[in-house]
Parts: sequence; structure tokens; C-alpha cells
Amino acid sequence: MNRINFTVLLAWLACVLVVAATTAGATARQAAGPPQPTSATTPPRPTTVKGTVTYGELAALTANAVVTVQLVDISAADAPAVILGEQIIDPAGRPVPFEFEIRYDPASIKPDGEYVVGANGTVDGKLVFQTMKGLGVITQGQPTMVEVVLAKVGPWSSSDLGLSSGCLARFSH
Repeated sequence: MNRINFTVLLAWLACVLVVAATTAGATARQAAGPPQPTSATTPPRPTTVKGTVTYGELAALTANAVVTVQLVDISAADAPAVILGEQIIDPAGRPVPFEFEIRYDPASIKPDGEYVVGANGTVDGKLVFQTMKGLGVITQGQPTMVEVVLAKVGPWSSSDLGLSSGCLARFSH
């Protein structure tokens, strides 16, 4: 009978040690905090560039107008620019400035890279407005919020005055 009690006592002691070891491991994990995901298993969180688009000249946008704002990587001088993100805005009936928010993958940004935001405005697919120069963003001390000013492309005509809507419209920044 003593052997049986001794065997039961050993089994009980082993169970107590297993429970104690498991509890100690769990306590240590809680103190260390939740496990941190690795970059290989977690997709990068998108980041944004925000701003507004305005017009610098007297202009009117018809119902067929579209404003496109793009975030572009222009780092490689010997390669075409790479569009990292864009937002298409339907300006019909909306007052300027138009707000935009372009999401991009931060893994696509290199600290020494050069990134710009540019925009254009088209009417019936024809380019009417564009930025004269891209605005530097994200790296090298550049902001992530910008004001984009569009300028008229080509010569002015009487149709540019917005008389089709029965009034002149002045857009400024």
C-alpha cells in the first residue's frame, strides 16, 4: 500500500510541477507583452499624403471635368517615373479647394528617394490644367501635406470663361 501511495504521490507531484512550469511560462509571456508580428507575415500599413487642389486662374469646370492627383517616385533619372498612388476627383458642383488623400505602401519609399505630388485636370479627356512642377513630399524633410495649384494649359479662349453656366467663376488659392 505504501508503494501505491508513493506512486500516486509522485504522479501528483509531477502534475504540480507541470502546472507550475506552464503557469510560470505564461506569466513570463504576459510580462513581455503580446507576441510581435514579423514583417514577413504582416503586410505593411499604408500611409497617406494629403492636401488640397486649387486653380490659379479664372476657369470653369464643366460636368465632364476630372481632376487626377498622383504620388510619383522620380528617384531614378534614367527610368520612367513610377506612380505610387493616385486619387481621381469629380469636381462637378464642388467648391475649390478639393481635398485629396493618396494612400501608399511605406515599403515602396526609400529614405534617399525623391517623391512628388502632381495633378492635372481634364475636360472630355482633353488636358486643360496641370501642375507646372511636382511638389516634393515624404523624404528629405519634405511634408506629407501639400497645396497643389493647377495652371491653365495652352492659350485662353472665350470658352474658358465659363459662360456656358451663365456666370464667371473665379478660382483662387
